[in-house]
Amino acid sequence: MSKENVENFRQGVEAFDRGDKAEWFATFAPDAVMIPADEWPENAPVRGAEGIWDFYIDATAAWEEGFFELGEIIEAQSDTLVVNTRLEARGSSSGAAITFS
Repeated sequence: MSKENVENFRQGVEAFDRGDKAEWFATFAPDAVMIPADEWPENAPVRGAEGIWDFYIDATAAWEEGFFELGEIIEAQSDTLVVNTRLEARGSSSGAAITFS
């Protein structure tokens, strides 16, 4: 397992939670690929750090502030990191609780 990749990803998650786009970009490869959960309406792969940032900004827009956290680490190699992230949030209008993972 590449502990360096896992720590880098963790720093990226924390940067997103702070809204620090520059720091977040520093932790992601420009050719990164993110695959949304099967349950997500738009679940085609999202390519590139910019596209991934935009996806998460759009996905969290309707929710009150919540924080992403590193979930299950599925694979971690020198050139590949496959992880699940998790977000607990509440609807900004409804107050309904939801967990994204």
